[in-house]
Amino acid sequence: MAVAPTPLRRFTHAEYDHAVRALLGTALEPARDFPPDLPGGGFASNRGDAVSQLGVEKLMLAAEALAADAVARLDTLVPCAATQPDAACARQFYTDLARKAYRRSADAAELDELAQLYAFGEMNAGFKVGIQVVIERVLQSPHFFYHVERTGTPLNANVAPLTGLSVADRLASFIWHSVPDVALLDAAERGELDTAAGISAQAERMLLDAKGRDGVVEFFNEYLDIEKLDLAEKNATTYPAYNATVRGEMWEETANFVDFVVRQGDARLETLLTSPLAMPSPGLAPLYGIAPGQAFTPMDPTLRSGILTHPSVLAVHAHSDQSSPVKRGAFIRDRVLCTPLPDPPPNVNANPPVVNPGATTRQRFEQHRADPTCAGCHSLIDPVGFAFEHYDGMGMFRTADGALPIDATGSLTGTDTDGPFKDGVELTKRFAASAQVRDCMATQWLRYAVRRDESAQDACSQAKIAAAFRDNGDLRQLVTAVVQSDAFRYKAKGAP
Repeated sequence: MAVAPTPLRRFTHAEYDHAVRALLGTALEPARDFPPDLPGGGFASNRGDAVSQLGVEKLMLAAEALAADAVARLDTLVPCAATQPDAACARQFYTDLARKAYRRSADAAELDELAQLYAFGEMNAGFKVGIQVVIERVLQSPHFFYHVERTGTPLNANVAPLTGLSVADRLASFIWHSVPDVALLDAAERGELDTAAGISAQAERMLLDAKGRDGVVEFFNEYLDIEKLDLAEKNATTYPAYNATVRGEMWEETANFVDFVVRQGDARLETLLTSPLAMPSPGLAPLYGIAPGQAFTPMDPTLRSGILTHPSVLAVHAHSDQSSPVKRGAFIRDRVLCTPLPDPPPNVNANPPVVNPGATTRQRFEQHRADPTCAGCHSLIDPVGFAFEHYDGMGMFRTADGALPIDATGSLTGTDTDGPFKDGVELTKRFAASAQVRDCMATQWLRYAVRRDESAQDACSQAKIAAAFRDNGDLRQLVTAVVQSDAFRYKAKGAP
């Protein structure tokens, strides 16, 4: 058996905010003000063991704000405070808090430190402040915001199994994008996460729990790049209906759709890629040409087909004043087909061609394939992007580009489903039947789970996960296959 090293990593922004919500019941989202997440495997990862000075300051300010918010709801957070606000009540609270925050029981030295902090705060300003300083300390501990993984007896010179508690941490990070609950920690301490069957049972429970939405939505948020919608500004003259409210509603629709398919619906990749179901809020309804209030509305299946035709995805992979066959085509090659392309040649002109009312977007972008230095890559990218030309730069369906009719035909090359297609709807149906697309989706979920690129050492895990998913295309079963894999359950010796 072999597994690739998994570097030490910190919470991502989303993990941090979900974790403090689970621990303290807060509505605050302080990680939105943290320094940017670092990538790993195409997803937010924050690998490495160093936190910048700015990062340390942000963590301190977040801990202070969260602690103050928590003690403002003291009776809810610490029930014994209403009748017994003393050292015993405080110890019960911070013992439970530390266990959930550190994803293990705090040791005697750690509890003694928290007891001293509580006593200092209580002596100077009472029970409430004692609790407040303890919360601040827990939230600034590296055992909280780092994934500190421990291993059991090595299997060989290179690989050791993760302890049950470390498996619990990985499960919570993967499926909930948060910290384990008491049931998961208890299962780990009983040894139930030492087996594939025990891990699968917990994964199935967690995915169907309400917090399972967070992990599913965050996967697609990053996988589809719709996390960047806030930055996807549009030309107000070209797209007067596009604004911050519409961007938010685009994101929310896709979040609701993927959660519905994966956790509540049939969980089929085919449904994800081809369903014409729209779930727009009232403000987004005009973009679809439907009346407000018609959520869960089947669209014309000749116009919309799954997540790749969602306005959120189409808008974020477009320019401010026009659609972008290059952005859309490169996104699909990389994320849907797992065939990323090399970086463009140095000094290449990356600016989109100027909008010309006398030519369609397709005609203006054809220059890429006419230039020998660009043709190699753009002959693979552009036809895929042209397939989605029926959708403008904010994802609205159109039959004409200016005064000229849309040509969305093309031919797919370099895949297991090569051949001509008439438009994006037909292309998404081809993707739904593609073994390559299924294998790519399996790879993306593995990358998301371990927060790194796969390597040769992961080949066995990757092959087993892909084979399981290829047989049924069930996304819930894909999550189970990932958590049963060696890449998920084991750790390379010597990795931090």
